[in-house]
Amino acid sequence: MLQPRPCPICSHAAPPWDVLDFHKTSQTEAGAGLPLSGEAVYYHLCEACGYCFAPALIAWSPEDFKARIYNEDYEKVDPAGTEERPTSNAEALQALFQDHGTNLRHLDYGGGQGLLSQCLSAQGWDSSSYDPLLDRNLDPADRGPFELVTAFEVFAHVPDPQALLRELSGLVAEQGILLFSTQLSDGHLRPDQRLTWDYAAPRQGRISLFSREALARLAGQWGFRCSSLTEGLHVFWKVIPPWAAHLIDPLASPIPSYSACQTEPGKWLRIRQHLFHLKREPDGTLLPFELVIRMGDLVAMMICAQYMKLFEGRSIVFQLLDETHKRMRAEVLFRDLIDEIRTEEGPEMDFGDPSVPEVYDPGPLWVASTFYHQRHGGRVIPQLSLDPAVYTGPPLPEGPYLVFHPLFDPTYNKPRGMADAFVNALCERLYAAFGAQALVVTEQPERIRSGIRVIASDNLYDLAYIIGRATVHLGGDTGFTHLAAAARVPHLYALYGNNYTHDFARDALDICNSDLVNPFAAWGKYWGTGFDCRPKHDPEATSLRVLLLENNGLAASVVDALIAEVRGPMGV
Repeated sequence: MLQPRPCPICSHAAPPWDVLDFHKTSQTEAGAGLPLSGEAVYYHLCEACGYCFAPALIAWSPEDFKARIYNEDYEKVDPAGTEERPTSNAEALQALFQDHGTNLRHLDYGGGQGLLSQCLSAQGWDSSSYDPLLDRNLDPADRGPFELVTAFEVFAHVPDPQALLRELSGLVAEQGILLFSTQLSDGHLRPDQRLTWDYAAPRQGRISLFSREALARLAGQWGFRCSSLTEGLHVFWKVIPPWAAHLIDPLASPIPSYSACQTEPGKWLRIRQHLFHLKREPDGTLLPFELVIRMGDLVAMMICAQYMKLFEGRSIVFQLLDETHKRMRAEVLFRDLIDEIRTEEGPEMDFGDPSVPEVYDPGPLWVASTFYHQRHGGRVIPQLSLDPAVYTGPPLPEGPYLVFHPLFDPTYNKPRGMADAFVNALCERLYAAFGAQALVVTEQPERIRSGIRVIASDNLYDLAYIIGRATVHLGGDTGFTHLAAAARVPHLYALYGNNYTHDFARDALDICNSDLVNPFAAWGKYWGTGFDCRPKHDPEATSLRVLLLENNGLAASVVDALIAEVRGPMGV
């Protein structure tokens, strides 16, 4: 029988939690799928600090890792690691530190064959690379200390985080920083749920999974302070040097961006459409096209606008042109944010031209809104105006009520859709538990075969009002779930597919022209922020849980736990 192991971070007893096959790889990183190996890798989860680890691999020697994981087949399971990721990370560092980079002594720790360092050296950087598996006869301390130490995708791969920090702490100069990437496990790992997180991948060497608390504790043990720029990019430092101050204070960022950083304080910002999407012509040419912002996109855009208004003193002009926005009564929902409504076209803007300052385009919405929300939390969530004088829908239940908004047949991203059988089974359970206090909001009422009350309407403001006044909202990966978060519904359950977040930087580099819309140039301040379409919520007003759909539904045990959890706020 497996026994608890001491947590390498906090020494608390970490019980065995779940098991993965050794050949398990990330499904979102284009690696080759491997047949089951039959070799079990057990993960332990520390309930004190949230660190998750695989004790069996701690006993492995460097030779074991080279033979079993980092062998000739490794490129098959991590094809981006050889060239694409080091190259894009080098471009990112150049954009992030600009001219300061050539004045720094830089070490890329865990740099593999050294491609990242070679790219930077070609641009005039004093850059070195060291990989503990490949450069065992070298001591990086002989070349240190370094003002900038980077460790991209290293932390998740080490069996002993204390040994890693022991070495790294001796390499970082007193007024230097350690910049590293690893995905935070917060919201992905729960003791009462299975290990389904895509990032956990033993065949790719990811055997150490860090929570925000675990990183903070590890930093403090070695005299560092810790800041997470995003869920995937982090900084350890003791004394923050001036050239890195923008990593801690986003308002000090020197990185140019088309997201209105070209304008002067006090300018009006005209929110119109998302101008910087691209389409690829048959000959491979990339051309701009305008994509109308729908409900969820509009909430993300308004998060960006709230930031600009709150922190940069902008005034917000909103062009009410789209039919969906009119049906939403966007001018009412966001009237506490919008300063002026326009119902006509304004001056046009050439693609990529920052000389028309009143047009505001934050870039990729689900990256930009994530960037601001991670730094400022609920302060950047716009306050929705839910006005009973504008509401024209049916009477609502007295007291607390629950709204379920299912997502049928999405036109893309199929894993986020819900099967009819699952939706109707959940409706039956909700109706049995909460009776008339449970509502379903749907555009396809004919697919609901339960006795639960169903509300369907073309008036999107009425539906937003119904959802926004609820005590509990259960919703799919749709705009209504984002509206529920903006309305600060007290208890929000997001039923999502397992691909709601991914590495924007990698994906963007696949399609973007480096001197025009490279995310590390045009949208440089978002560097390191992942694409994340989870609802952005105010944690002081809303508790958010993300439940991952499997085969377009939830397991019966998950539904049982959900119903039991909701009984409290529903007063049942």
